[in-house]
Amino acid sequence: MASNFRIFCHQNRDNLHLKLMGDFDGSSAYELINTLKKYKDIAGKIFIDTYFLSSVHSFGLDIFQKNYTIKKLSRILTFTGNYGNRMAPHGSILLKPKSEVFHDNNNRYPIKKA
Repeated sequence: MASNFRIFCHQNRDNLHLKLMGDFDGSSAYELINTLKKYKDIAGKIFIDTYFLSSVHSFGLDIFQKNYTIKKLSRILTFTGNYGNRMAPHGSILLKPKSEVFHDNNNRYPIKKA
């Protein structure tokens, strides 16, 4: 595991919130997978905040996205933050950073990047 990688967890009602911090490498991927396995039965939805990640290594990303448990859990996973779009496995939800959403009359419109 990257020496600076941390997962902070808190739960409210049926939702589990995970905040990832540091560098996400292969060992970090396994730590996240094991955390998700541990809490999967007590959470209806799991929100994973990637905003505080410093970097995401390709090897860690491959381990995480190709893991059987993660594929099964993808429907209850929601990713936020700067690395959410890279980490979110097929079938999960991605919430765009606020900088990519524009507000007009209380409606949200995604801004397409050129």
